Amino acid sequence: MNMNNVFSTYITNIDKSYSTGESTEHSFRGHFCILCESILNDSANTKTSLSETYQILNEPKRKEYGAPDYAVMKGDTTIAFIEAKNIGDTDLRGENDKKHKEQFDKYKKA
Repeated sequence: MNMNNVFSTYITNIDKSYSTGESTEHSFRGHFCILCESILNDSANTKTSLSETYQILNEPKRKEYGAPDYAVMKGDTTIAFIEAKNIGDTDLRGENDKKHKEQFDKYKKA
């Protein structure tokens, strides 16, 4: 797999969605899932068997720690959470919005 093509396709798709002027954070999620799965599975397949693939689950079930935007799964095991923010949201560490920080802290504990 050519990673340049993977990233180029991702950027092209994001640009198409964004340029409509009607996009929201959720508009980009499918593109992001494809990007992440392509990267993770390409990396995994060079080191392990094809049966050990990764899946990016968009909007996993709400649990005691909340509802992250994505769960990174390896087989049946959740190995990470990803919280997406909209283009232009610069508070990626939750330093300006208390709600963001509380959300991030819950996911870190999980």
